[in-house]
Amino acid sequence: MLNKNNVNQVLVVVGLVAMVILGGCAVSSPEAVNGKPGNLKVMTYNIHHAGGMDGKLDLDRIGAIIAREKPDIVGLNEVDNNFAARSDFLDEPKLLAEKLAMHYVYAPTLNSGDAAKPNQYGNALLSKFPIKKWTSHKLYRFENNEPRICIEAVVNVGGADYTVMVTHLDHRSDLGRAEQARDIIELLPDRPMRTILVGDFNAVPPGVDDSEGKVRSRPISIILEKLKDSFVLAGAGEPGSNRDSSRRIDYVFVSEDLAEKVVSCETIRTEQTKVASDHKPVVVVIEN
Repeated sequence: MLNKNNVNQVLVVVGLVAMVILGGCAVSSPEAVNGKPGNLKVMTYNIHHAGGMDGKLDLDRIGAIIAREKPDIVGLNEVDNNFAARSDFLDEPKLLAEKLAMHYVYAPTLNSGDAAKPNQYGNALLSKFPIKKWTSHKLYRFENNEPRICIEAVVNVGGADYTVMVTHLDHRSDLGRAEQARDIIELLPDRPMRTILVGDFNAVPPGVDDSEGKVRSRPISIILEKLKDSFVLAGAGEPGSNRDSSRRIDYVFVSEDLAEKVVSCETIRTEQTKVASDHKPVVVVIEN
């Protein structure tokens, strides 16, 4: 699936956290966590640059929420790296990876800086398991809306390679989201194996009306052509994940071979997740 011409190779350095800038994307490798888990826990979380609903910037709070759930793989959206005063010019992906002792890759959608002084905003992937290789795919851009990307990585979980993808679709245009969803699906083979796609899709499930009374299901319907929705497979509780929990727009999709192994899917609701971001994390457990 990965294009050999644009794949960034990840060098694993045991016991060290190092940053390497590759085409505007950062890679870091803390001490590897080895061994095959009984279950694989996957989280997707739009962290809103760690800016909380209470008006506070608190990256430690985001880290604590992730640490509490003990995920093996985490897809993050709206992550800043020296981007603006709103996030105190922090290197958020690096700091979270260090705090959680996880490998990470970071792919900006907005990048006006350089290697010496980045000015970036985008998506990140954290993993307890080694990230063997990865790339960032540019997605369809509707008019002058914010550019969007999809991270595609190979994560070695107990000796088995998983394709893990992280994305964040257009928040303004359903047409844009549909085209971006099509771009993602076209990256996959007809029958993908050991594949996990996570992110904020800014789209409700098929057949569900949004707050404006318009059905905005096409992007998710496109994704479902090749992948399965974890909440449909094993969801529990209220699935809404946005600001007021009225809409489900954050998803974990899995390939068909993993579908029967999905044990649970849950939107995490605690006092912290109510205020830490304008989204709540979604956690899925998969038998390994």
